[in-house]
Amino acid sequence: MNLVDKLGYYMEHIANRDDWCNMFSVEEVKILDVVYEFNRLRATMTGENDTAGMEATLQRVEQEKSISFQLKEAVFEQINKLLSKESIEAWYDIFAWYQWLTANQLLHRFWEFHMLKLMLDIFVAELKEFYSNGSFISVLTLHSMAELAEVYFTTIFLLRRIEYEVEPVDEIIRHIDEYKLSPIYIMYIVQEAKINDKDKVIKTVENWCWK
Repeated sequence: MNLVDKLGYYMEHIANRDDWCNMFSVEEVKILDVVYEFNRLRATMTGENDTAGMEATLQRVEQEKSISFQLKEAVFEQINKLLSKESIEAWYDIFAWYQWLTANQLLHRFWEFHMLKLMLDIFVAELKEFYSNGSFISVLTLHSMAELAEVYFTTIFLLRRIEYEVEPVDEIIRHIDEYKLSPIYIMYIVQEAKINDKDKVIKTVENWCWK
């Protein structure tokens, strides 16, 4: 049973913890437990306008904030575990967790998950090329959320320097070689970085690194 099927089973048997608990790893159970608490708290939220109701709502908002950080920690722990495997299958699971948590409106608070969505888009695009012509999937070289973020921001920084003609030739070549970054990865980052002269930056990198 794959992760999508497991999460589907979980949704149908949420109240019966013994029915689904052994299907998931310790890290995954931690995520599901935090999500359960999150949704339970949401269900108690009220829209009362009286003083007592407002105070209770503010308390619940603070509780929701606290649970959100617990969820971030639990999700990071599981994603880091999956990234360390350097496998396509692990990225499928990351994609499944992202889709499921997003559907439950649980990831919008943290910028890291916006970055993760971009990395998943890159993974899907690179995967298509892999199955088409056997090209390398560069995101497989990134082993943690911290490394995803470091490479993401470093790439943006170097590409912006190219646009402003502070051209870091050796740095960008070394950076791309170290992480085996693909043209697809660079193209997606160029779009994300809000670079004005996209063609110039992409062509410059192509001339330096892939010709």
